[in-house]
Amino acid sequence: MDLKQINEAESNFLAKESDPSHLFQDQCRWYLGLLYLSDSDTNNDDRSTEMFESIVNTKLKDQSEGLR
Repeated sequence: MDLKQINEAESNFLAKESDPSHLFQDQCRWYLGLLYLSDSDTNNDDRSTEMFESIVNTKLKDQSEGLR
């Protein structure tokens, strides 16, 4: 993938991921995590982990609210 496309994809996913009304926040986080993993910058490993942990935390929060 061309670097320009990766930067454009990151910008698009970040915009949608940060919008609380967006229906596909978790999917955006998933693809951002994959994008960060594919990058050779080791600082992005932490960013990738943050994205994946965010998905898990959202799911756990949704499940706990469903139990109430």
